[in-house]
Amino acid sequence: MISAAAKTGTVVRDKCSDRRWFMGTAQDEAATTPGKERSAVARAWTRARPGVILSGRIALMLAVAVAVGVVVIATVASDRGISIAGIRVPDTLVASVGGRDVFVADILIVVAPLVVASGALVIVRQLYLGFRQLKWRRRRQREAAAIEALQIPQDVPRPTTFSGVDTIHRAKSTVLPTVPDYQGQMFLRGLTVAVLPPMAVLLAAVPDFAPNDARLALGTALAEIAVLVTALIIVQRSTKPAEPWIAARIRTELLRREEYLRLALVGPYLGRVDDADLIQRRVTTDLDPPDEPSRARAIAMRDGPDGPRWIDHLWTQPHQPVPDLRQRMRSYLHYRIRKQIVWFELGTDNADTSDRVISRFIKSSLVVGVVVVAVQVLLRHVWSADTTPADQLATLLALVLPTVATFLLALRELYAYRGLAASYHHMIDGLKNEQHAVERLITRLDQANADEAAISREFQAAVLHTEALLTHELERWVMIIDRDQFDLDT
Repeated sequence: MISAAAKTGTVVRDKCSDRRWFMGTAQDEAATTPGKERSAVARAWTRARPGVILSGRIALMLAVAVAVGVVVIATVASDRGISIAGIRVPDTLVASVGGRDVFVADILIVVAPLVVASGALVIVRQLYLGFRQLKWRRRRQREAAAIEALQIPQDVPRPTTFSGVDTIHRAKSTVLPTVPDYQGQMFLRGLTVAVLPPMAVLLAAVPDFAPNDARLALGTALAEIAVLVTALIIVQRSTKPAEPWIAARIRTELLRREEYLRLALVGPYLGRVDDADLIQRRVTTDLDPPDEPSRARAIAMRDGPDGPRWIDHLWTQPHQPVPDLRQRMRSYLHYRIRKQIVWFELGTDNADTSDRVISRFIKSSLVVGVVVVAVQVLLRHVWSADTTPADQLATLLALVLPTVATFLLALRELYAYRGLAASYHHMIDGLKNEQHAVERLITRLDQANADEAAISREFQAAVLHTEALLTHELERWVMIIDRDQFDLDT
C-alpha cells in the first residue's frame, strides 16, 4: 500500500528508512526519491534486510557459544591433563604467587566463569533482539490482515488528500520510525538489568559442584562481582531510561492528532481552510516540545497555556461550514477511529497473551522449585544419602528456580503488560462509542432535510472528543512507562 505522499513523489527524509522494516506502521509512509520511486535494488535490499540481520544474529550467537565452549573444554582438559583429538593442552608454569606455583590450568579455571557469564549475556541480548524482530514482523502481518478485514471502501479518501494534512503527515513520517528504536533500546537495557542478578545467583551456586576447589570459588566470585557491578553501572547510567521513547512517541502522536484536527478543521484550524504558515509553525515549533513543561502545553487541547479550550472555542464562535463534510467524516471514521480500534485490539491481545505466558512460567518455576526442595529433603534426611551429583543438581535448582520466577516478575513489570491492557480495553470501549456517533452523523447527513451546519459542528465536537480520549490514553501510557531508573528487583 502506497501513501498519497508516495504517489505524488513527495520527499520524506530517507535517513530513517533503514528501520521501516522493523516498525510496520511506518511502511505506508516510506520515502521516495525526488520525482521517482525507489529503485528495484533498494526495494529488494529493504525486503532482504530483516533476513540478513537475523542471520547475522544467529551467526554471532553460534560463534559466541563455540568460543565459550572452547574455553570450557580447554579449561577441563588442562586441569585434568586430557588430550583432545590427540592434542594435549599444555599446563605451563606461569608464575609463583606467595610460594604457590600458578599454572595455565589455574588461570583458565579462574577466568572461565567470567567468560561463560559474558558469553551468556551476549547470547541473551541477541536472542532478545532476534525474538523482537520476529515478533514485530508477526505483528505487522496481523496488522495488515486486520486492516484488510476492515474493508475500507475504495471511495473513502485518505486523510492526506485534504489540504494541509499532507504537510503534517510528512513531518510525522520522519519521527515515526524512531519510536521502536528508542523502545528497543530501553527494553534491551531493562532486560540486561533483569537478567544479571539471577546470573549472579547462578554463579554463586556453581562452587557447590566442587566445594574443595579454591580456584573455581575465586573465579565465580570475581565473575559474580563483575556481573553485579555491570548491573549497577547500567542502572546508574540509565536515568529516565524511557525518556527518548516517550519524547518520540509523544511527538508522533501529537502530529497524528494534528492531522485529524486539520482534516476536521477544528481546534487551531477552526474556520481556517488554508493556512500554510500556521501548519508549518505548529509542525516545527509547537508540536516539538523540548522539555516537560512545553510538552504539557502541547498535549493540552487549548490555544496556549491560558487560552480557551478548543471545545469551548467551537461552541462560542460563529460557525463556518466545513467543505466536503461527508468525505471528511468518512475518512475520519475509517482511517482514524476504526484503524485505531484495530491497533488497540491487537495491543490488548498482545499484552494479555504475554502476561498469561509469563504468569504460567512463574507458577511453573515455583511449583518445580517446591518439588526440587522436597526431593532434596528426601535425599538428605529420609534416605540419609551422601552428597551426590543428583543432590548437587537439586541444590542448584532450588536456588535458581525461585530466582527465575523473580526475574520473570521483573520482566513483566518492565513491560507493564497489565497496565497497558487495562488502558487499551478502556480505549476500545470509548472509541466504539465515538464510531457509532460519527456513523449516525453520516446517516443524518444523507437524509434529504439534513441540517449540514449543525451536523458539521457536531462532527467537529466528536473529533475533539475522540482526540481527547486518545490524548488521555497517551498520558496514561506515559505514567505507566515512565520511570526514574531501572529497578534491581531480583
